[in-house]
Amino acid sequence: MTKGDDPAAAAAEHGDGEQPKQKQGWRRRLSIRVLRREAIEPGPGWADSDRRDNSDTHLPASETVHLGGLILAEAFTPSTVSALYKALEDFGAQHRNKDMWIAQLAKGRSAAGGAGGLTLPVVRRPGSWVLGVGLMQIDPALPDGIDSVNLDLFFPTPSLTMIVATFTLTDQAGDLSELLRADYHTIDFRMWVGGRFDQARARIPWARPVHHRVSRTLRTAEDQKGLACESLIATHAAACWTWFASRFPGRFSAERLVHPPTVRLLLTKESVPFKAHPRWFGHVGLAYAPEAWRSTDLGWAFKLGDWPRDWRHDDRFIATAAARREDAATAPGRSTIFTGDTIWALTEGFAEKQSSLVACWAITCVMSLYTDQLARLRDKAGKPRLLSRPVRQALDLDRYLIRDGLDASTVTSDLRGFTMAFGRDIPEYSLDLDDSNPAWVRARKEPRELIASLRERIRNQASWLTRDIEATTGHIRASAELRQAIANTRLQRRILVLTVVTIAIAVISLVVALRTAGHH
Repeated sequence: MTKGDDPAAAAAEHGDGEQPKQKQGWRRRLSIRVLRREAIEPGPGWADSDRRDNSDTHLPASETVHLGGLILAEAFTPSTVSALYKALEDFGAQHRNKDMWIAQLAKGRSAAGGAGGLTLPVVRRPGSWVLGVGLMQIDPALPDGIDSVNLDLFFPTPSLTMIVATFTLTDQAGDLSELLRADYHTIDFRMWVGGRFDQARARIPWARPVHHRVSRTLRTAEDQKGLACESLIATHAAACWTWFASRFPGRFSAERLVHPPTVRLLLTKESVPFKAHPRWFGHVGLAYAPEAWRSTDLGWAFKLGDWPRDWRHDDRFIATAAARREDAATAPGRSTIFTGDTIWALTEGFAEKQSSLVACWAITCVMSLYTDQLARLRDKAGKPRLLSRPVRQALDLDRYLIRDGLDASTVTSDLRGFTMAFGRDIPEYSLDLDDSNPAWVRARKEPRELIASLRERIRNQASWLTRDIEATTGHIRASAELRQAIANTRLQRRILVLTVVTIAIAVISLVVALRTAGHH
């Protein structure tokens, strides 16, 4: 029987339920040792498989893998830009450049402003080293394990403002090496017993509980290693997003995404990301990728999307930037602040030179978000209803047209002529087309430069979304107007009937009154 065919797999992540009480005497009850042996009996050969998997996926002693940073992006459209003005008002209340930020934002969102960018002070926690007065902002609420946050604003079009936050992790918080060297077991067995001192009694092999509950997870050791790395990354990403969304709430925050647009910065010591085929590479998303983009001069590699390990993840909103430390460092082997190969230097350097690239990629996420919302609106409009509510449907359509519909229309209109000029040079990445790539990848006719590919994708998404918005809203509006006209006609008929009935009652009442008066 293969691992996927094992019936115990159905119990993954779930308990097997409360077991019936063993009404026999103490001697006839099953001990913890026996219950544990029976629980893992479906997989007697897992031990050898686990040893092989752990041996093949161990990170070499000379290699290290760190999550150097997390880059999150937020978008501000016409209906959400007021929150950005307020965020700048509250950010650094005593900062002397606050008025300049707001004025530059207003200029960037005007028709005459053009594309540009703005860098805000670096955010650090109390007690950290400060570069200089006015260049740093202290925030005690930074998530644990975060060393600093770099914030950059970009104005690609008058109707769209992007803010990119680069979170630098400490060496200890972002270390994935120990997780990649640890041993894992296919069957994760847990047992709970009833009564007092339940946790202690569940660890006594000869204890014979009256009733118990068993939980068994069946995943290969290799899968559990990948999930452990994913869990660490997701925990840091969730904490960073909570901090970011609370201070700069924009369009992605309103959608309540499980994973907003996120770029993971991964650093290795010896291996080149997306090139080799070691099994441990796959646990952190660094395995060989046929469509990896490589910088021409910065030493970084970029991969758009990834196979999600969790159904809640959307690979359209996840990207990975990875580099071997000596390739990305300006001065390899040194511990200087901005040019060495430390996590701080590499992450800060990425934020300084490549935040604009992340903003370009995040624009494709904005288009995907509006496409998904339009699809939900279309599906909701076609959903059969027991009760017809034309007024309610008209109000829902009006709410969409004045908020997200207006945002999507104006944003897509501007992006169709988008040139990606952010006021600073965007680093260029080329598609990696060495001999290890399949022939179908080397024969691609699409753009082989990342900037050209993103530009084409944004323009195509904008054109498709504009066409779908016009078609969908036009049909929904026509349907709503037709149903409203039908409702008005029905109402007029009912009023006419009521009027006739009222007149008849009045005439009958008058006749009765006249006859009564004639008798008197």
